[in-house]
Amino acid sequence: MNSVSLNKILEAVDHQRVFGDTKYDISLITSNSNLVTPSAMFVAIKGSARDGHDFIVDAYHKGARVFVIQESNRRV
Repeated sequence: MNSVSLNKILEAVDHQRVFGDTKYDISLITSNSNLVTPSAMFVAIKGSARDGHDFIVDAYHKGARVFVIQESNRRV
C-alpha cells in the first residue's frame, strides 16, 4: 500500500492549526471509522445523518493518530 507523509499533505492543503507530531505516513484518508487502520487519517465532518466527531474515539482505538476535524471547539 502506498503512503504519503503528513507533512506533504499539509504542504498541499489549506489548514488552520496543527497539534502534535507531523511525522506520520498516511496510507488511507477516510471519514468512515469502520475503515480506519493504524496508518489512516480520520476526517471528522458533520453530515446530514451522522456527525463524524462522534466517531473520533472509535477511530483512535482502531489505530488512527491523525485527525482532521471540522469543529475545533468540540470536546472528545
